[in-house]
Amino acid sequence: MSRVLCIDKKVNGKAIMMRHLFILCFSLLLIVFLLGCAGEKISTKGGGPYKLEVQLPKGTLYSNTELEFSFNVKAAWSNKTIENIRRAHESLFHIFVTSKDFNEFSHLHVDGLSETEGELVYFFKHKFKRAGGHQIAIEFVHNGQVWNRFFEINIADKKKVDRKEEFISPENFSVTLYKQGKVYVGDLSHFELEINKNNRPVRNLELFLGAELHGVIWKSDWTDFGHLHSFTPKMKAIFDEISSRQKQNAPNLKQLQTALVELICEKTELVFEGPKIPFKYVFKKAGTYYAFVQVAPNGVPKTFRLIIEVVDRSLG
Repeated sequence: MSRVLCIDKKVNGKAIMMRHLFILCFSLLLIVFLLGCAGEKISTKGGGPYKLEVQLPKGTLYSNTELEFSFNVKAAWSNKTIENIRRAHESLFHIFVTSKDFNEFSHLHVDGLSETEGELVYFFKHKFKRAGGHQIAIEFVHNGQVWNRFFEINIADKKKVDRKEEFISPENFSVTLYKQGKVYVGDLSHFELEINKNNRPVRNLELFLGAELHGVIWKSDWTDFGHLHSFTPKMKAIFDEISSRQKQNAPNLKQLQTALVELICEKTELVFEGPKIPFKYVFKKAGTYYAFVQVAPNGVPKTFRLIIEVVDRSLG
C-alpha cells in the first residue's frame, strides 16, 4: 500500500510541475504577444507635476490610416494614476493635432477608457491627412488649473508622394479678424472674429462644446501654445474683478486661470449668435502664430485658420 501511495505522489507531483510549467510558458507567450501588438511608448513634455506617457501603434505610422493611441496620467512624485480629472467643455480631455506646416488641424476627444490594476488608460483614434511632422497637445483640468502635455511624431506616406496641399477653409464661408493695432507681447490683446457665408453675415451660431468659439493657437516653432474661447460677459466680469483687485490693466494670470477654470467647467448659455465673436489672448513671445478657431453655424462645426504676427514692444 505504501508503495502505491508513493507512486501516486510522484505522478501528482509531475502533473503539478507540468501545469505550473504550462502556465509559465503561456504567460510568457501572452506577454510577448501583447508587446508585439504595441508600439513605442513615449513621454510627453509640458506643464504640471505629471507623468503622461503615450503608447504609439506598432510599426510605421502612415497617413490616411486610422491609428489608435493610448495614454495615462500619473503623478510625477508618486507614479500613481490621477483619477479626479475634471470635465471641461463636455470632455475630460481635449486633444489637438497639427502638422509642422500648420496645414492640418484636428480637435479630438478620447474614444474609450480601460482600467487595469488601478491604472486608467485612455484611447483615441486619428487618421492623419498628410505625411510629415506633427505635434499633438493633450489638455486636461486638474487641481483647479488647465494643463497641456505635448508629443511629436512623424507620419509616413505609403505612396511616397510629397503632398503640398494648403489648409482648406469651409466652402462658402469666410472670416475676418479685427484687432486693435499691432499685437504686442505681454498685452491682453482683444480680437473680434466676423463670420460670413456667401458674403452675408452669419447670425445662427450655436454652442460648440459649451462655447460660441473654440480655438487653439501655436507659435510657428511649436514653442508656445494656448486655448481660445469666446469672451463672454461672464468672462469680462471675472477680468474686471481681478483687475480691480490688482489695480492694474492686466489681471494676475494665476488668479485669472483659476476663475476661468470654474467657468469652463460649468454649464454655459449662448451669448453671441453672430456674425462677430470677441476673444482675448496674451502672447508670451514675439513671432508668427497660427490659430485654429471653431464655430458652429446652425450647429455644424467649421474650422478656420488665422495667422497673427506678434511683436516686441521694445522693438516697435
